[in-house]
Amino acid sequence: MKILTRSFPVWSLMILCPGGTCGLYSPREVRGPVGVSLSLQCQYEKQYKINKKHWCRGETWESCQKLIQTESNSAVMTHRLSLSDDSAALTFTVTMEELIKEDSGKYWCGITKSLSSDPRHPVIVTVLDSWELIGPKEVKGFVGGSVSLKCWYERNVKIKKKYLCWGLKWSSCDILVDTESKTNDRISIMDDRETFTVTMEQLTVENTGLYWCGAQGQHWDSGYPVIVTVLPGPELEHSVDPFWHSSIFSFIMYVLMFAFIHLVFFLYGYLEDKAKSGDQQRKRVHRV
Repeated sequence: MKILTRSFPVWSLMILCPGGTCGLYSPREVRGPVGVSLSLQCQYEKQYKINKKHWCRGETWESCQKLIQTESNSAVMTHRLSLSDDSAALTFTVTMEELIKEDSGKYWCGITKSLSSDPRHPVIVTVLDSWELIGPKEVKGFVGGSVSLKCWYERNVKIKKKYLCWGLKWSSCDILVDTESKTNDRISIMDDRETFTVTMEQLTVENTGLYWCGAQGQHWDSGYPVIVTVLPGPELEHSVDPFWHSSIFSFIMYVLMFAFIHLVFFLYGYLEDKAKSGDQQRKRVHRV
């Protein structure tokens, strides 16, 4: 799973914190592209170890709608959200999965207190809809053969590594091969500046599925879906060499010609013998 994490040391954020932000610290803004998972860490002071932690959304703290909450030192998960508290590290982590454009907005890290105002800290989440990576929509190959797909990425993007992964969801697909360390006996990857080519060999029907060209950028991974379809082997007549086609045809024609000539000679001899026997019978009749 590809997760974008933003964490900040507590000391770097210890500034004046009006409006209830004292004792709780988080990044001011996080960004990620559509389809990936995004994680951020909210750090708190020791006196809040046993308090509940939550994540809410709203332009103001007063209008903030609580989305998820967890007890101290525990974790909870909803549809596309998860929150886990690590009281030993004085940190709770929020993860938003399978980002969509509508997830953009203002959120708050919050700590629940019973007798006073809850500590909170605002976070702007921005979901980007522009991919830095493109590739073919679909490639096809035959069982036992090979197939190649080429992916391109923007020239101005600093890419750390390229890879191919497999799975229905980009956020949880399994990396099969990459340009740094991961190799595969039947899959190779060739990097050429702004493009990279993946070749899959010895195809089987089970290789049919949804794959992703992937590129690890400076801040997040980008992916592009590619459907790979493996078809049964082509018909025999398409797999036979043209030379053998012509040779077989010539042999058949030779056999037919040979049989035809023998048939002609046979009929000629038969008719000639019949004619001779007829002449002999007429001669015997004439003598009598």
